[in-house]
Amino acid sequence: MGQKRSDLHCQVLDLEEQLKKKELERNQLLPVGYDNKLAKLELIKEWPAKKLQIENDLESVRARERRYGDAETLEFGSYRGIKEG
Repeated sequence: MGQKRSDLHCQVLDLEEQLKKKELERNQLLPVGYDNKLAKLELIKEWPAKKLQIENDLESVRARERRYGDAETLEFGSYRGIKEG
């Protein structure tokens, strides 16, 4: 009888631990996962318009008017402190 009671006690402790893990997953991990998926879906939805805007900016020369948009005048590596030679 004592062994059976001990086994049941161990099973209860294991089940309580599993319950705590599932509650943590339900309350913290699942919402974050769904938020990430929702953010990706919103990005996919907005991408065609954003891509068109980028292409229009490149065609209209506005991209070169940005502070760091003119690639021809940049010295490669100068902003990272890399020296040539």
